Amino acid sequence: MAISARDSLLRTKVSYKIESKETENKKCILLVKIRKPIA
Repeated sequence: MAISARDSLLRTKVSYKIESKETENKKCILLVKIRKPIA
């Protein structure tokens, strides 16, 4: 049980990191889209 609980915790941490990276990329893309028409 302890091993599986730790495993799931690590998985959620990894998935959270991936999600945060994806949201950062989306923010960058949005910023580029917003800046392009102005430039």
